[in-house]
Parts: sequence; C-alpha cells; structure tokens
Amino acid sequence: MMPAEMLDLTVGEFSYRIKRLIENNAKLQRIAIRGEVSKWNPQANGNLYFTLKDAENALSCFAFASSVKRFPDVTDGVAVRAVGSIGVREQRSEYQLLVDELESTGIGVLAAQVEALRVRLEREGAFDPSRRRPIPRFVRRVALVSAAGDARQDFERQVRPRAPNVEVVFFPTRVQGKGADVEIAEALDLASKAAVDAIVLTRGGGSYEDRFAFNLEAVVRAILRSEHPVITAIGHAPDHHLADDVADLAAPTPTAAAERIAGPWEMAAEHLARARKLLARGLRDIVVSANQRVDRSRSDLSKAIVGHMAIRREHLSSLDRRLNAASPAARVAARRTRLASTSVRLSAWPPRAMDRARHALAIRDERLNALSPEKQLERGYAIVTKDGRAVLDATQVRVGDEIVARVRRGTLRARVEGSSDE
Repeated sequence: MMPAEMLDLTVGEFSYRIKRLIENNAKLQRIAIRGEVSKWNPQANGNLYFTLKDAENALSCFAFASSVKRFPDVTDGVAVRAVGSIGVREQRSEYQLLVDELESTGIGVLAAQVEALRVRLEREGAFDPSRRRPIPRFVRRVALVSAAGDARQDFERQVRPRAPNVEVVFFPTRVQGKGADVEIAEALDLASKAAVDAIVLTRGGGSYEDRFAFNLEAVVRAILRSEHPVITAIGHAPDHHLADDVADLAAPTPTAAAERIAGPWEMAAEHLARARKLLARGLRDIVVSANQRVDRSRSDLSKAIVGHMAIRREHLSSLDRRLNAASPAARVAARRTRLASTSVRLSAWPPRAMDRARHALAIRDERLNALSPEKQLERGYAIVTKDGRAVLDATQVRVGDEIVARVRRGTLRARVEGSSDE
C-alpha cells in the first residue's frame, strides 16, 4: 500500500505536471543562460536547433526563424549568452530553452583550451609536415584503436573482404566522456608497442563535445610519441581536431581509413589478376606461335628430306650406271657390240671396194719398187761402200783406200788410185 503523500501518475500526467510547474515559475519564463555553442543546426525553414554546454552539462535550445534573423554569426565552440524561456515537450518529457535573443561573449572555455594547446604544439613543431611518418603502401598488420561499436564494424567491414590478408588487431577504449582521453592515450601506447605497420584511431559520428577527447593533450601526445604512423578517422562531421593535425594521415571517416589500408591491396589484386590474364594470353600466343613454327619446320624438314633423298637416289643411280659401265662384263658386251657392228659394216663392203684397194696397193708397190736400189743397179749404177758405209762424197776416201762396189750382179773390190771433187 502506497503512502498517501506519494503521487501515482501516468507518463503523460507526469509530463503535464512538469510543464505546468515550469510555466507557473515566473523566474523560468525569462532567463539568460551562458555556455558554448554545439551542434549548430539551422533548418531549411529558418528555425534553429543547437546545444549550450559547459565542461560536463548540455542544454537543448530552439529558436524560431523570426528570432534567428537577429542572431550574430556563431559556430560551434563560441561562448554565447542565450535569453529565452524554458519549454517542455510533453510527448518526450524533455525540456529546452526557447531562445529569442543570442549574443556572443567570445571564445568558449573549451575552445580556448584547445587554442592554447594548439599554440604550444605549433611552437614545438608538432604540425611540421616533415615530422609525419610515411605510411607503408601495403599495410599487412594494422592496430585499430576504437570503441567496440559502429566505427570498428565499419572499418572491418571495408577491410576484411577487400584485403583479407590484412590482420586487424583491436585495442578497445572509450572514445567519449570524462577520462576518455587518458584511456585513448593508453590504448595508443599499447598499439605502439605491438608489431604492426600502422595505427588507426577512429570513432563514429557524434557531437562536438562527444569528440572533444581528441582535442586533449593526452591523446595528442600519445600520437606524437607513437612508434608507428597513425591514421585518424574521427566521426563524419567536418570538424577538425588536434589529433587530426598531428596524425600522419587524417581520414574523414572510418570507411575512408579502411580505404587507405585496403585500397592498395585491392588495386594490386586487380593488377595481378589483369597481369595473370595477360600472362596467360601471352603464354597461349607463344605456345600457338611455337606450334605453328614447329609445324612449318616439320613441313620444311619433310620437304628437305624428300628433296635430299631424290638427289641421293639420282646420285646413286649415276654411280650405279658408271659402275655398270666400268664393269668387265659391260666392257666386253660393248666391244662385242662394236665388233658385231664392225663385222656387219665389213660384210657390207662391196667387192669393188676390195678391187680398188688391191689396185691402189699395186700402184704403191710399183712406186716402191721403182725407188728400190736394186732397180738402180739394173740400169748400170753401182753402190760404193767403205768399211760397210756408203760413199757419197769423194772426200770420204783417200788414195790407196780399199772400196767395195756392188753392181747388178756381184761386187767389186778396188783400191783408190786418185779422186776428184768434180
């Protein structure tokens, strides 16, 4: 049984009572609240949503377009003084400041803190491009420093199917809230000691204050002292953080960081696939060309063999003919043939040819006989010799020499009584 003084209300009744309570409090109907602007979100119709915050608290604010026209130009991180009334959204049991006046009071405390740290880091040369470490084109092992949420899932969903050979080592940490900067720094230090090629520091979207830990010195110093190159991928908003400024590469989203890790591997795999196709095509062309050359060579070789064999056969036939021609049997046969031909020709001569031959022979015999020394002796001439040699000149003999004179019948021996040259 409930105490009599305890209220027993529905959600709607509670929201209504809170709304009436605030509306009936005159001090809350016109109030000025100071803080830093965050989540500045103008609407298409001119209305405006934004948040006022300090180090640990935040207040939702709304302004109609008619009031926004009078507001100064402000951005996230600017300190302002917002004047308006407290309103309640009954359906969600939420309260907000309905702003009708807004004035800038300068840079907010958080923004000033970030700017002071930026100045110190710039003096130290932390933003010098020459200090940045080169990120390997092909990262084989990457340390992922993030919370176990959307950012990690987005990163791994991009890397694993596109570069399955890349190993992702996860270092969990909180990425927002009080003390998150220290935890992030500790996770970065652990990743720095790991055997990895690069570190990716990432988180999902969120408000400026949600991502404020990445502007704090603990995180910045951890990035600067890392043994490995660091890639930041902090949310989807266009805000830039000190962690991005000192990182070796600042990616706008976890997906973009994954693209940097997996992209070169994916491109290399595509190049390799194209190279394999070109290689296969080249090898196929080489094999086809080689086969065609072999076919042509075989054809040429066959023709050469046939031609050579024909030449050798002709040469062999020539040798065989010459051998047959040089053999005794062939020579005997040839002579027999010539002899038979001669015999035929001789047998074919007419008898008158024999008579002419006999007549010519007789004439020659008569001429020979006419020139014979015997015929001369018959006409009274003598043949004189001395010592068996014919005397042709009187000077060949001397007075007293014995000479022999042959006459037609017999011989005469005489001695020279005298001689004359006439």
